Amino acid sequence: MALDLKTVYFVSCLVFAFVGCSTLFYALYRKTYPGFGYWVASAFSLTLGNLLIFLRPLLPLWFSITFSNCFSLLAVLLGLDGSLRFFEGKNLAFKWYAGSLTLLAVFANYFAFVEDRLDIRVRFISALAFLFLMAWVRVLFRQPAGPQRKFARAVGVLLFVWGVLLLWRAAAWDQVPQLGLLTPTPSNYSYYLSILLIEMGFGMAIIMLNNSRVEEELHSANRELDLALRDLTNTMAQLKVLTGIIPICSHCKRIRDDDTNVWSQLEEYISTHSNADFSHGICPSCLKEHYPEYRPEPAKPNQP
Repeated sequence: MALDLKTVYFVSCLVFAFVGCSTLFYALYRKTYPGFGYWVASAFSLTLGNLLIFLRPLLPLWFSITFSNCFSLLAVLLGLDGSLRFFEGKNLAFKWYAGSLTLLAVFANYFAFVEDRLDIRVRFISALAFLFLMAWVRVLFRQPAGPQRKFARAVGVLLFVWGVLLLWRAAAWDQVPQLGLLTPTPSNYSYYLSILLIEMGFGMAIIMLNNSRVEEELHSANRELDLALRDLTNTMAQLKVLTGIIPICSHCKRIRDDDTNVWSQLEEYISTHSNADFSHGICPSCLKEHYPEYRPEPAKPNQP
């Protein structure tokens, strides 16, 4: 029994939805970075675009044509925007969203209701999506060397293949006139099965990209912690602190060293067992008692 193309297409929609839900679940319970949410939105946008094509017999034609094409292109724009935010801290200007989606909606409706040319419509949409896909690929391939580079390039290869498939499918309209989107032809089977695999690979790759960024930050934090611990260890090695009960003579104030059982002057003991040093002086009381001749004379009152 031959596999029905509509079944393949519906399974593709389910896979797109699964990728969107799984990446959303990941984003809710794991640390993610700017741009990851745009990738999640891209998966859902692609799901909606394809679902509207599948439900076209049940919907107003203008609604299905307009929004299926717009959601499909929006998926590419969101993916490109997410990569700019994730890798470079930039964003895709709003004018690219507004301009491209407006142009697509006008063009798609014109060649659906003014001139019924499905072939021209598909070629234009495929070419427009291809341009933004190649811009997305360029962002991914210009990333510097690092742990994330291999995953970024893997996503770039998947997107490049997607773009080539779009152009190849658009060219198939010349060989099979009046070809429908869900007509069971080898080109349609190949295209939808390929996009299904690409979307699954995309979902896994963006999660691995985010995990790679988390691991990179963790390694960096561990290096900083090791440096701080090393500095602290060196500081502690140089620090001597007196603790416990110190036996001191109540008369002469000498201190007994527990290790050598030798009685030492207070200054000598503290200097030996800590990093403290002493500078000797004399307090006013001792100066008065022991050196009265050096005691300063009291100030004389002012005579009237």
